[in-house]
Order: sequence, then structure tokens, then C-alpha cells
Amino acid sequence: MKENTQKPAKSLSLILLWISILMFSAANSIIAKLGILGAHHLQNGRNPISFCNVLFTANLIAGIVLFLIHRKSWNKQTLSTIPVKSWWLMLFLAIISGVISPSLFFIGLMLTKVINVVLISTLDVPLTLLFAWLILREKPSIGTVVAALITICGIVITFFLHAEDIMSMEMRMTMANLGDGSLGHFFASIPKIGEICIAVATFFTIFSVEFGRKVLKEVPTGIFSVFRMIAGAVIFFLVVLSVFGWVHFADVFSPYLWGWMVAYGGGIIALGLFLWYKAMQNTNASELSTANSVQPVTGIFFAYLILSEIPDKGQIIGGAVIIVGIAIGLAATLIAQKKQRELETLPKIQPYSPKKSRSYIGL
Repeated sequence: MKENTQKPAKSLSLILLWISILMFSAANSIIAKLGILGAHHLQNGRNPISFCNVLFTANLIAGIVLFLIHRKSWNKQTLSTIPVKSWWLMLFLAIISGVISPSLFFIGLMLTKVINVVLISTLDVPLTLLFAWLILREKPSIGTVVAALITICGIVITFFLHAEDIMSMEMRMTMANLGDGSLGHFFASIPKIGEICIAVATFFTIFSVEFGRKVLKEVPTGIFSVFRMIAGAVIFFLVVLSVFGWVHFADVFSPYLWGWMVAYGGGIIALGLFLWYKAMQNTNASELSTANSVQPVTGIFFAYLILSEIPDKGQIIGGAVIIVGIAIGLAATLIAQKKQRELETLPKIQPYSPKKSRSYIGL
């Protein structure tokens, strides 16, 4: 009877997992499309869907939605059990994963093709192994190391061989809305700056994930996810005000911006995370690995569907190498998990007991 009740729960978790994967895969193309729409609907010469406005409003909306979902976790009793050190660590991770990483990721997304973003983001494969080893002392298998090295080769091929962007840098800078100051000139002057931003953003994201696994084991997911979003939005707002002034938030109350951000922040970020966390309750590591492994393919599919981007020769070669690397890593993970299950099902051998043996012989 218990097996019968577990099957529907398992099936539902897998459905939720794949829905969340598809939502996350489409997110890059959606936000890039919004940047293009904003660049064609300027308000006083400014893009209302700028990276400053998007990060602040999307994080704020996602934080509010996640709070409504996890409000039961935010009670006095639970909050009192979290040590002060954990709050400081959560603040540190909120700055990295809620401010630095998404800022670089959004800028990179505006300054390069989404297909490049999807392929270079697979840098999370080797980085996850690296930080898991450095921070958590988890030793990777030979197969996963080989897979990571192949993935890096594919990323390098993509970085150097992809064709020049047909969209002008002027249009890209309008989408990002970095302004005409020193920061805007800096980003406009560096070749392949979009790809570099994505690589650095991925580095910070994976570091925050693996570091968080180690230091935040006693903090409920509902508390950390809400804190990260809200704290990240507030800190980002204060940093932008101190560096750029109010001008970068001049259009933050634009109805055009908020209409899209309610759909994106609430519908994609918050709902996607909610489905992801729900799926984790009845999903094993191999199912999660399988779902994650298809993200490059689904990401490229949505780039074509939403933005009409078609992979060029360099992206096809690099993408093929990356997919081979991911496939090898997935196979290595599944084999290791199968061996672990076989070891767990082996009958336990009772230790030899001399006293018991002598007693038996004496009979």
C-alpha cells in the first residue's frame, strides 16, 4: 500500500522537476527578449528594462512571493534557533549570489548571444567539482574529472570560434543601459565582455552554492531563499544609489517595467524555485543529474524559439563537445550510484564472535 502511495508522489515530483528545468532554460531568452523590448520602448532616452531595474524589481517580487510560500518557516521559534554567525554568512552569500553574480550575468546576457550564455554557463560542471573538492572535500571520480575537462574544452572552443554578433554593440549597450560614463565605456571597450561576465558570474554562483551547502546546513531553505532575495535587492539598491545615483532607478516605477517583472519575477523565478524545491522532496540524484544535463539543449531550443538565434559553426562544435562531456559525466554519476545501491543491498556479514562460537561447540 505504501508503494502505491509513493508512486504518484514520485511521478508528480518528476513532472515538477522537468517543468522547473524548462522554466529555467527559457529564463535567459525571456530576459534577453525583455531587454530588446525595453530598448525599443525608451523612456526619456533610457531603457526601462535595464539591469538595475530588472535585478531590483525581480528580486523584490521573487522574495515577496517566496515569503508568502514559506511564511510558516518565518516564526519566532525557528528564527531564534539560527545562530548570529549563520545570519552573517547568509548576508555574505546574499551579496555574492543576490548582487554580484546576477549583475554580471544580466550584463553578460545583454552583451552577447543567449546561445553563448547557455554554453558558457556549463562551466558550472567543472566548477562544481572544484569547489566541492576544495570546500567540502568531496573527491570526484575519474569519469567526472574527464567529463569536466571535456566540458572546459567545449567552452574554450565556443569562446574563441563563435561568429561575430550581428547585433551592434551600441544596441547591446542600450539593452544593458550602463550609461555613457566610465563603466559603460569600460564594458564597451573589452572584446567578448559578455562571455567574460557570464563565466565570472557562473564562478560566483557555484561558489555560493557549494559554500552554502557547508555553512548553512541548519538554516531552513524557506528562510535562506527569502533572505537572499530580499537582502540582495536592498543591498543592490543601496550600492547602485551610492555609485550611480538616482538616475539608474529613474524608471523603476514604470508600469511597462512592472508589468513584465511581475510575470518574470513571480512567474519564472519564484514559481520555478518553488517547483524545484517541491521536486527535491521525492527526487534522487540521478534524476536530478539527468534533468540538469539537458539544459544546454533546451536553452538553445528556447533561444531559437524566442529570439530566432541559430547556432553558428563555432557554437555547434563547442556545444557538441560540451554535450559529450556532460554525457560522460552523467554516465559516470549513474554508474557510481548503481554501484552504491548494489553495495547497500548486499547482506551484512555478521562479525566473528569467539565467545559465541565456543558456546556453540560446547553444546
